Amino acid sequence: MNSNSQVSMPFQYDPANHRNPVINVVLSNPQSVERNQTQRDLLYKIDPRLAELTSNGLLNGLLPCAAKYTLYEPDAYAQAVRSFNEEPIFRNALYLYHIIVAVEWNPSARYHQQIRNALKQASHFLYDATNGYAAIGLVVIGGPDLMPAADIQIMASNRLHPRAWVDALNQPAKFKPIRVGRGLWQKNESILSPWDSPEGYRALVHEWGHYAFGLADDYLEPIALTRQATGRLWNEQPAIPYSSDSATDLSIVAPKIALAVNTLMANDKISEFIEWPTIIRKLRESLSVIALDPRPLDGPNELPLPLPEFIDLAANGFPQGIAIEPSQGAEWYLPIAAALNYAQRNGAQQRADQSHWLYILKQFGNQQLPQQLIAQGKTGDVDRDNGFLLYGAAQDDAVLLISQVGGRVVVQRTTVQLPTAANQQQLVALPWQDVTPPDIDSSFFVDVIPRPIPILFTPGTPTMQADVYVQVETARKKPDQIQIYPAGYSSTDQATPLAWVSDQVGVTSIDRKVPNLDGHVLLRWTNPSTPWEGLFIVSYSQGGGPNTSGGGRLPITAGSADGNAMVFFRDNDPPLSKKPH
Repeated sequence: MNSNSQVSMPFQYDPANHRNPVINVVLSNPQSVERNQTQRDLLYKIDPRLAELTSNGLLNGLLPCAAKYTLYEPDAYAQAVRSFNEEPIFRNALYLYHIIVAVEWNPSARYHQQIRNALKQASHFLYDATNGYAAIGLVVIGGPDLMPAADIQIMASNRLHPRAWVDALNQPAKFKPIRVGRGLWQKNESILSPWDSPEGYRALVHEWGHYAFGLADDYLEPIALTRQATGRLWNEQPAIPYSSDSATDLSIVAPKIALAVNTLMANDKISEFIEWPTIIRKLRESLSVIALDPRPLDGPNELPLPLPEFIDLAANGFPQGIAIEPSQGAEWYLPIAAALNYAQRNGAQQRADQSHWLYILKQFGNQQLPQQLIAQGKTGDVDRDNGFLLYGAAQDDAVLLISQVGGRVVVQRTTVQLPTAANQQQLVALPWQDVTPPDIDSSFFVDVIPRPIPILFTPGTPTMQADVYVQVETARKKPDQIQIYPAGYSSTDQATPLAWVSDQVGVTSIDRKVPNLDGHVLLRWTNPSTPWEGLFIVSYSQGGGPNTSGGGRLPITAGSADGNAMVFFRDNDPPLSKKPH
């Protein structure tokens, strides 16, 4: 709760949008709504002082980690202010959301500024999309230890597809942060848009529509499938109305092509949410304190107040991991030309039948598995000449490059060697070692399979856990060590390898509790008599599907982490539980 009954803010006059200059706008009667119990418990578990963190700016006295938003009433003078087309700039209520952002690495000053710019633009866009009812008030930016309780997780990977749980901000049983990569990957253009670009910050507001307002995607269509009498293929049937007693074996919803329609929930390149009657209904459900005016406006295109305010945890005495120190940003260019030449054998430039994926393995000893795995994403043509920009690397970390060229797999390992010059961004080029596992090109299959998630949820439980296990099918030697690394979590209890249920070819691991269904599996082969080792990593993404996954060499499954494929199951029943033909 704000200690003052009102806040006076300078109006930011724009002659292109505003009819007359205004000196100040007064926001009164602040009413803060606390975060749900799950998120508050997670914050308290990370550091109890987070719950007492206060703003010392214009919104002095607010507790951004304790409150998800504060409702203000703009005074009568503010509500009378008009835009150039005579529409009101301020409504009868202004909801200022307080957003917690966690970054998987210690960001540089350059990337830190990009985050701040992105959220400022996102605040303006949110104000436009909600017709002047909602914007961003306070932003807390912290490091990787803040990730479990954040509203937005920023991962290091350049190929992570954004995802959010619907209404997760408001429902304790559903709380999971919005998860995004280092930027927004544009598959069709093969470029990575920064978050402060229009495509970037609009995508963030799209995910906020899921997370805070409970809005659903508007780019999905139902598909009915039937199983072939023989074989394992599914056939698509003509579109029919969905029914629980349908003759189809499985009904799913899948993304259709996003056209240039007037809906942010269908396309992140345009300027509005879904139709205004739908969003006003959703806003009334989640923001029910004050009656909302249902009339849509052409504007306002931005909130003309000096918001949001930013709080960097480094200035508040929090330990490393919770705090960030942009002056010591962990961002380095890794020379990879030699490794790409080796993987391609002939040194050819990037081709359509190849891909190269990079991972940082932190605190990786001879006998121990890494304490943390940070996926970096995929290399591109420009990385051959300039080096790949690693996020989160430290001295002596291991870096793994997994290449698939045609039907051949090559895995290489090197070690991070920081430059000696203080202003040097290029890592020292050390030799790459071939650590390709034996017979990886032959019969090899890895699957991460979640157990059914219990329906019951106990209030006050810090997080909703899921049990998963790993199944490896290979015609040769099984891995000697295997470990699961959930996305967004450093491995505190993940240092001990998973045990195998049985000791034969085609085996499954014991169950492991994980906080989410996105992550990576590390497989390691060793030879006690020699220093040789084989390494491989598979990424999985099962953000809420049935009790199966696709598997394969790189089993990125339904809800694809790289955005290449997304399948949404309309029912939570496992499809294989249906009676087979």
